Amino acid sequence: MSSKETAHKSRVPMLQKRGIAQWKKKFTGYLRRFNSANLALATARPAANVQGGEARALWDSRNNVAISYLEEAVSETENADGERIVLDAVDEGKTCTEVLTLLENKYKMVGTKFVRAATKRFNTCVISPTETAESFINRILALKSDLHDLGKEVDLDDDCLGVLLSSLENEARFEVAAAAISTNEDMNWEKATTILLTAELSGDTSTSATSTKEHAKSATNIPRTHSGQQATLRCQICQKPNHSADKCHFRFKSDTQGNKIHTSRTNNGATTKKKDNSRIECFNCHKKGHYANKCPEQKRGKKDKAKNSAAWDSDEHAAMMQERDEE
Repeated sequence: MSSKETAHKSRVPMLQKRGIAQWKKKFTGYLRRFNSANLALATARPAANVQGGEARALWDSRNNVAISYLEEAVSETENADGERIVLDAVDEGKTCTEVLTLLENKYKMVGTKFVRAATKRFNTCVISPTETAESFINRILALKSDLHDLGKEVDLDDDCLGVLLSSLENEARFEVAAAAISTNEDMNWEKATTILLTAELSGDTSTSATSTKEHAKSATNIPRTHSGQQATLRCQICQKPNHSADKCHFRFKSDTQGNKIHTSRTNNGATTKKKDNSRIECFNCHKKGHYANKCPEQKRGKKDKAKNSAAWDSDEHAAMMQERDEE
């Protein structure tokens, strides 16, 4: 065997009992790509008198190559029972096609059991209360990959998107994102994951005073980057980029009474609110701009009263001393 064939042989797909149909597809594809041994699987063994026996000899040589690769595919320790099936079949003179059928019949039920279990895990996949959106998306893709390895194909835009939306509808954190995904008729897996990741990145994962439909409408218009995995932040209140809704300056523009509210930051970075008291009327001096408990006239009155009281006490003391001297 040439060095090129030896290099190919080292990459023979190893037997996978859980996905026997998928493994058989990979194995026959391997034979088809790297040599003509697959012709022994695609055609029946020629009769001895065809072309003077040369056709049968060529077919047998190809079958022997296919058998050698098949023996390599079951050579791992975990495939000891599969290796015994192959060796016994070869001793009985069975062809590679017949050996593959024996392996498929042996592990078909086992593979079906694992497919059912993996399908159940996929269909019942839900996001946990503390799980991030990115982690949940990766779990769905991992379960899809498991089903692919077992020989069952799963569609991103139908199956995966359905599992994603079903889980988000039961999670209050992503109620707005779920509404945005479900209300868009042209939604697909890429758009849905973009909306979900953007909602989590902007911190807008809960309902607010804005209606759910308005959130859904604005969420579907979020721009995406070239990779489609992370979009530019866009405020859902003022529709301007580079900031989220919870940091929008229009959010605290006015309170329920119509008074303007100003924000400032303390030394530790926390945001505080200051109310504009220009419309407040003092009950003491009837001037605007302050409350009665902080009225400057009231403070001034207290100072004058204390001063007058001290002066009265001083005059009374002087009068008493004068009366005592006259006596």
